Amino acid sequence: MKSPLAIPWKVVLLAFVVVSIITGVDFYLRPAKVWPELNYTETIDGSVGKLVGDVQRPMVQARKVPVVIICHGLTGWRSEKHNMAVNDSLLAHGYATVRFDFNGHGESEGRFSGMTIENEIEDLHRIYDYVAGLPWVDSKRIAVAGHSQGGFVAGVFAGDMGRKKVKCAVLLAPAACIHVDAVNGLFFDASVDIEEIPDSAFFWGRWFGRDYFRAAREIDVFERTGVYDGPVLIVQGDADMPNLLRDSRLYPQYLKNCKYVELPGLTHCYPENYALPASEALAFIQENL
Repeated sequence: MKSPLAIPWKVVLLAFVVVSIITGVDFYLRPAKVWPELNYTETIDGSVGKLVGDVQRPMVQARKVPVVIICHGLTGWRSEKHNMAVNDSLLAHGYATVRFDFNGHGESEGRFSGMTIENEIEDLHRIYDYVAGLPWVDSKRIAVAGHSQGGFVAGVFAGDMGRKKVKCAVLLAPAACIHVDAVNGLFFDASVDIEEIPDSAFFWGRWFGRDYFRAAREIDVFERTGVYDGPVLIVQGDADMPNLLRDSRLYPQYLKNCKYVELPGLTHCYPENYALPASEALAFIQENL
């Protein structure tokens, strides 16, 4: 005799389907499909005018595709060799990538003198929203990666968004020193009057605006990044500039789940061996994304 408490299997199945539709937990119901290779340039609204970037997806069989957003560094652009080494390695192993030029850089709009870490973080929010809205993207498997100032920005962004939005983060030679030095009146090897910040200053053949130094001083990179509880990889060359090396070594003190890798003989942009940091990034993404 059947128990009066027994629930017919058809009712259980129907309840599962209804809950899946409501919650989006449809992983087991949707079959995998073959997504064709995709490679196009996109323009979106950023914090200061239009941002230009590249969206790439390898041919992959999956329900939805995981994506890594790659952020370039100060005075850089989206297709620098060290960024492309990471990009191409990820594509070759089934991950989609998105690379945009921040405002004031590359092909994106905005004056370089108006660029700040603050508005680059806002740019990254706009990029993330665009990526998460793509119909083929697995919005639960989005990672961020960034080099130098892009690493600073990516880490703060991950802290702001949390692990539910950003599955993991890769920070390549992150320029935490920009904040640490700014607090002490320095910008790399130059002095800046932190009591009376100039309207503009000329460094590295570029004009930096007053707001750049203000934001660098006010945005506490370790406090903002440190609230992120997802997995973080730091890849740092031991032949980098001393202040960059000094502050990269501090990240593990502030992060709950941090892997720190120091590569011998590599300078800031890894020209000695682009493949080595790219392989570290790939192995970490494969494990955590």
